[in-house]
Amino acid sequence: MKMIKKCLYIAGFLCCLIFLVFCMFKNRLISTQQIDFSKKFLIAHAAGAIDDKTYTNSLEALDKAINNHFKFIELDLVETTDGHILAAHDWPSFHAITGHRHQQEPISLSEAKQRKIFGKYTPIFDEDILSVFENNPELILVTDKMNNFDLLERYFSPLKNRMIVEVFSIDKYNEAYKRGFPYPAFCVKKNIDRLNEALKNNVSIITFDMRAEHSFFEKIKQSGLISLGYTSNQLKFVQENTFINGIYTDRLVPQR
Repeated sequence: MKMIKKCLYIAGFLCCLIFLVFCMFKNRLISTQQIDFSKKFLIAHAAGAIDDKTYTNSLEALDKAINNHFKFIELDLVETTDGHILAAHDWPSFHAITGHRHQQEPISLSEAKQRKIFGKYTPIFDEDILSVFENNPELILVTDKMNNFDLLERYFSPLKNRMIVEVFSIDKYNEAYKRGFPYPAFCVKKNIDRLNEALKNNVSIITFDMRAEHSFFEKIKQSGLISLGYTSNQLKFVQENTFINGIYTDRLVPQR
C-alpha cells in the first residue's frame, strides 16, 4: 500500500511538472498555429495611407485597410498621461497633425478624444483597437514604438497570439516572450552589428530598414530569419525581394 501511495505521489508530481513546462512554452507552441509566415504579405504601415496622407494611424485608415483585404496592420502606439494607449507615431507629430503644433508633451485620453487628425480623421485608442481586432479575427496587429508590456497586457491580452510586437533590444525581446507575447520582432534597422546580435541570440523575427546596402540584404537572405522590411511602395521591389516575409507599405494593396 505504501509503495502504491508513493507511486501515486510521484505520478502526480510528474503530471504537475509536465503541466508547468507546457505552460512555460505554450505561447511558442500556439504561435506556430496562429500566424502563417510561409506566405509573403503586406503590412498596412500606420494603418495605411488615406486620401494620400500617411502616418495618420486613424480609424478611417484602419477601416480602409480592412476593406483592402490587409490581414497585417501596423499601428504606432504611445501612452497618454492617464495610462491609456493612443495610436500615433509620436506625441509631437500627433499634436502637429491635430492642429496643436506648439505642444510636445503627452496629454490625457479625454483631451486626445477631442482631437481630429487633419481636421477630419478619428484617432484610435486602446478600446477601439481591441474592438476592431476582436470583430475581425483574421487580422494580425503589428505594433511599433511601445514596449510597455503592462499596458499591452492590460488592453490587448485577448490579442496576444495575433500580435507582432516590435522591440528594440534583446532584453525587451526576451521580456516579450516571458510576458506571453509569442511574436516579438527585433528591430535591426540597417545595422550589421544589430543583425549579428539577433543571430547570436537566436532571434526568430526581425524588422529592418529596406534602405540598407545590398550586402545587408544578402546577409538577411542567408540567415533564414523571418524578416519584415520597412517601408516600400514599389511593387517591383516587393516582387523581386522574395526572401522578405512581410513588407510595410503605405499605398500598395494586397491581392485578395
